[in-house]
Order: sequence, then C-alpha cells, then structure tokens
Amino acid sequence: MAFGACGPSQVEKLEAALVGRGRVAVLGAEDLIRKPPRGATLIPSAKLPDIDRALSGNDDRALANAMQRADIQGVLVDAREG
Repeated sequence: MAFGACGPSQVEKLEAALVGRGRVAVLGAEDLIRKPPRGATLIPSAKLPDIDRALSGNDDRALANAMQRADIQGVLVDAREG
C-alpha cells in the first residue's frame, strides 16, 4: 500500500493491523484498496450502500447491523488530509 501522508513504519503498522481481518469497508481514497494485506478484502464503502449510509449517520446500531448483513468485519477510514 502507498500512503502519501504516512511514513514507512506507519504503513507497515497499518498493513500488519489489517492482516487476516476479512472483509473491510474502506471510507477514503482508492489507493487504500490497491494492494490489500494477506487475509483481508478491502471494499470501497461506496460499493456497500447500507454501510455507506450508516457511516453518514450517527446511529451505531445501524452501522453494526449493516456490517453484519454485508459480512463486513471492520471499517478503515482514510483520515489523511487532502
């Protein structure tokens, strides 16, 4: 993965944290999904309408339910500026 605002050690930590995580919704730039870590499938949240809608709201239960329905184990949010 290439992250312009992350140093090499930060990228390595992020990749290590995602190994084996299963299906992960990604809210952010497309470069985050180009080379997924081993055991993780990174899916743009825009391709998961229920998740995308829940992320736009403030109901934690709605997000948990949407994640369960879509078989999503986690959410990766791109907090880089730009």
